[in-house]
Amino acid sequence: MVISEILLAELATQLQLSSLTIDENGNCPLLIDSELPLILHLEPYALLIMAPLVLPTFSFDNAELQRRMLMAALNPAFDKEPGIGWHPEFQLIAYRRHMLDGMTGSQLAQHLGDFIEWMRKFVTSLPRSTPATATTRGIHDRV
Repeated sequence: MVISEILLAELATQLQLSSLTIDENGNCPLLIDSELPLILHLEPYALLIMAPLVLPTFSFDNAELQRRMLMAALNPAFDKEPGIGWHPEFQLIAYRRHMLDGMTGSQLAQHLGDFIEWMRKFVTSLPRSTPATATTRGIHDRV
């Protein structure tokens, strides 16, 4: 058994699943809480956790949104929180790469939990634009 298969078997046990499988592209899809699709992409020495980053439909403060998105895109360069990027198939994604060397199933489960928590906090922390208050103008008669 390859280390990635052992790791996925341990993770399946941690998540109380019967098994997890890798497809021909090295992807292992997961659905968290019946709403969040995650993809574990196995590479020879690393595991990439990816998930589509779905932004809410409310309007955003565009300048601040762009700044926050670009800052998050640089996170992996500084070995910080997960990053965001563009995937040709999944479009806007959040992702985090972890080295496989010495990783256990329980550590992977913890990494998944941290990743999910970061994604949820990131989306809810995005700056919303404040709607302009309508001004009422009128003509007033004075008698």
